[in-house]
Amino acid sequence: YLIRLEYFCPTITVGPDQTTCAGGSGANLSATGGGTYSWTPATGLSCTNCANPLASPPSTTAYTVVVTDVNGCSATGNVTVNITPAPVVSFTASPACDGAAVNFTDNSTGNNVLWTWNFGDGSLNSNAQNPSHTFPGPGTYTVQLDVAGGGCQASGSMDIVVSPNPVASFTTGNVCFGTTADFTDASTIANPASIVTWDWDFGDGTAHSSAQS
Repeated sequence: YLIRLEYFCPTITVGPDQTTCAGGSGANLSATGGGTYSWTPATGLSCTNCANPLASPPSTTAYTVVVTDVNGCSATGNVTVNITPAPVVSFTASPACDGAAVNFTDNSTGNNVLWTWNFGDGSLNSNAQNPSHTFPGPGTYTVQLDVAGGGCQASGSMDIVVSPNPVASFTTGNVCFGTTADFTDASTIANPASIVTWDWDFGDGTAHSSAQS
């Protein structure tokens, strides 16, 4: 009698390519179909001889896994871990005055597709990339921006000082034709804000003055 033993190579299943963030939690790789596993290269892997290593490479890396069954037959699979640069949050805001809308401009880097603005005043968050917001009154508000995209997320914040509006007032004495009129600024503004510019329009077509009085 002739007995011939035939062993078939194992059927390997490898998870799909993955995208993760630089410096993030990494990507969970998976392979099935054998008894032993050998992953290469070892760069960024939590283990090289397990079925499900955690991959945290410093840059995009293509991994190969060799799966071997109990009969010594092996099969090979491949998976790529794509690394997305971590975003850096940055934004600017227009001058903030009581009762006026503040315009925010997102300058963050990264492949961001989601923005979440918390204006620090108890109002609803905004998911616009460049929102406008009116604060409830004078004061300092900590505005936080969270961005996310490409498997990455980051946060940043900025203190926005909403200034009270000044109350314009001035005095002048009786003026005779041909004499110079003296104007005294009596405008006020709540502390700790201060008035720093003045613009006098005398209503007679002459040039404006930027003097306080």
